Amino acid sequence: MHDLEELKGFRSARWGMVLALVALGVLTLQPLMGTLIWAGILTILCMPIHHWLLVRFPRQDFLLPILIILSGTVILIWPVYWLLVTLQEEVSIASQLLSCTPCNLLIYRLNWVVFLFSVPFL
Repeated sequence: MHDLEELKGFRSARWGMVLALVALGVLTLQPLMGTLIWAGILTILCMPIHHWLLVRFPRQDFLLPILIILSGTVILIWPVYWLLVTLQEEVSIASQLLSCTPCNLLIYRLNWVVFLFSVPFL
């Protein structure tokens, strides 16, 4: 009977140690959680590319990782590049529209509103 109680005590001590180590691991990895989550997301997104290239290029230990990195970069960078080019074009059009004389007159007349809100109140 005495051995059974000691065994239960060891089990609870073991589970307590496991929980303490898991908590310590979570606290240690907390600053890296965002990076780890994005690594998981990118892994899931790039998995079909990896399988497709693995079927097309078997036994290419050097070429396969390079192709995966290049294709992932193109898939992630191309939309950002397109967005920046589109934004630059829109800003160019907006600056041309704002450079006309009636628009400048309207902006000049509205400058007192901007000045009113920029003065700090006492």
